This record gives sequence, structure tokens and C-alpha cells, in this order.
Amino acid sequence: MDAKSIRMDKDIRGKTCIYWKAGRCNRNSCKFRHGETPSSNTSYLGINVKSKICGKKRHPSYKIVSKDKPNKTLVQKDGDNEDQTNVVKVITGLTLLAGINKLYSGSIDGTVQIWDCHTGQCIKVIHFGTEVNSLISEGLWIFIGLKNVIKALNTENNIEFTLDGPNIGRIFHMTVGNNILFAGAEDGVITARRENSKTKSPFELVDSLIGHTKSVVCLTVGHNMLYSGSIDQSIKAWDMDTLQCTMTLNEHTGVVTSLLCWEHYLFSSSSDGTIKIWECKEVGTNLTVVYTHKEQSGIISLFGMHDANGKPILFSSYTNNLVCMYELPSFSERGRLFAKKDITSFELGVDGGLFFTGDRTGLLKVWKWNELPKVTSN
Repeated sequence: MDAKSIRMDKDIRGKTCIYWKAGRCNRNSCKFRHGETPSSNTSYLGINVKSKICGKKRHPSYKIVSKDKPNKTLVQKDGDNEDQTNVVKVITGLTLLAGINKLYSGSIDGTVQIWDCHTGQCIKVIHFGTEVNSLISEGLWIFIGLKNVIKALNTENNIEFTLDGPNIGRIFHMTVGNNILFAGAEDGVITARRENSKTKSPFELVDSLIGHTKSVVCLTVGHNMLYSGSIDQSIKAWDMDTLQCTMTLNEHTGVVTSLLCWEHYLFSSSSDGTIKIWECKEVGTNLTVVYTHKEQSGIISLFGMHDANGKPILFSSYTNNLVCMYELPSFSERGRLFAKKDITSFELGVDGGLFFTGDRTGLLKVWKWNELPKVTSN
């Protein structure tokens, strides 16, 4: 190395990469420092932060970060005015009620917050006194997964029901298929409840799906099957008509963290750093892996949507505060989203191109796809 190179290295040592701060550095061995969090206001390859809804707050206040003046914060409190230190509140679930344009967010701080999507303001906070571990909606119902129980909230009449039963421990994930509410619990059991107006409770327990040896942390429905992922590193497929396990998939070597059914394929992610794409070539046969994507970091969750030009995009959230976007079926990278902490939750917006994210700091963001310019050929 010559003297000029040595002086150059000395000059740049300790300086922060301006492209990293803008969220656009893609060098594998950048000479500048990447110690600061990239800017969250940066547009990147067709993605814009349209606005922010911030759930990181001293309970029970909320904060809105202005779109026009990102450094200005507006804080409204329904509690006392004492200035306290903000506490990190992990977002564990997001769900949008399209009919009334309300976004619900659940957190380990034991609350569900309701946000007006037009104004970006929190209009109500519901307290449960224990960690909210999962949150979904179906029709007029909001389902909140707590410890040992599920709360069912009817948004039409605001009546709340407690769905207790054989679940032991936290309810990590829920999904609905064939008018059945499936809930995966810490004890590895999946409960199945069907809506029933003849009983005192609006949902009747119809079965308990037993097969996993450790906690069930992700569920998805597709192809008339329920797929479940577990800390035991396996994926199980359950027939939706018989509620019987028809196959067990053991290709992952870490926790199965997320499952996604998209068209004729099943996508699975794991803490082992892989995304696997499964295909069922014939009815009644086992799923087979047709592609494996490998990353250096563990994967937290998967999310799929179409961009402004109608192309299918797979989002993959990693344990290094990063989300990568891949265009399917080529799996070519379309861009990246950066956060201060891991992004744990996604939700699709009503308006085309809108989607929401929630992270481990309690921050909610609203994103919108920019329509990419069309290239005309001569």
C-alpha cells in the first residue's frame, strides 16, 4: 500500500458513510463507518415513507411525526403531564379494518391502539394488563392473542368476549380459514374455533390440533390447507376439512418464523437464514422445495404485495434491522427498507400501493409505492 492510500484511509477513518445515512449504501466492504441508523425519511427504489404513526411513547400518550417537517413532533396526552423516559414497546400485530378505515396495533405493553388512517391519530387505547402477542381481524371481529386466552372484539357493537380453552401459555399467532379461527399457542397446540350463534360464546371450540413438540409461532391458510410453523423447526400441513395432519416438512434447521401462501406456492422463513419456496405438483403429494434463498441473518417475517406496476414483491424482514424486497419469480433485489430496530409486523393498506410496518421500538410507519418510470424502446 502506498503513502497516498495510507493517508486516504487515515482521513476517512471514523467518518460515517453519507450513503449509509441516506439508506442507499450497497458496498460489501465500505471504508466508511456504518454506525449510525440510516435516515427513515429516504425514498429508495420506488418506496416512499408517506407518513409516520409512532407508538413508541410513554403510556398512554402518542406522537405523530409530521410529513412536511420530520423534526417536529406533536404530542397529545390523555394522562398526566409528567415528563418520563420513553419505554420501548414492541409491535406484535397490525390489522386494518377496511370498512371503517381504522388500523389496530398490538404491543407487548398490554395495549391495543386504534388509529384513524385519515388523520394518523390514535383515537383509542384498549388496556389488557398483559402482553398482546398477536392480533388479526376477520369481518367485524378483532382477535387479540394474550396469555392462555383470546379476546374477541365485535367492532359493530363494541362487545368483548373471552375465548378461553385448552391453550397453555401465550397465543403467538392466529389465522382464519373455512370460517374457523386457528390459534397457535406456546404449548405447541393449535386450537380451532368456529363461529356459533347458539352458544353463550360467539365462537365454539371444535378441535385441538396436536403434533408440534414446541411453540407454534406462525400460521397460514392456502390450497385448502392450514400450515403451521414451530420452534421445533418443522412445518406441518393440516387438511382443512378433516383437521388432520397430512404431512410434516423438516427442511429448516432453525425456528420456522413465518409462512406465506402465494398462488400455488408456500413460502417459509427461518432463523437459519433461509427462505424456502415449496410447491405441490400433484394433489395428495408432499410439498417439495423448488428454491432456497440464503441470507447471513435470521429472518423474522415475510410479507407479499404487488408494486405500483403490478409486479409481485416479497418482503423479508431480517434480524439486522433491515427489510429486503425481492421481485418474483426471479428473486432479484428491488430495494431495502431500514429501521432502528427489527420490523416485526406488516399490513396491507386499502389504497393500492400503501402498506404499514411496525418494529421493536413501537414505531409504526405508512409506506407507499412510487410508480417507476416506464422505459420506452426506440
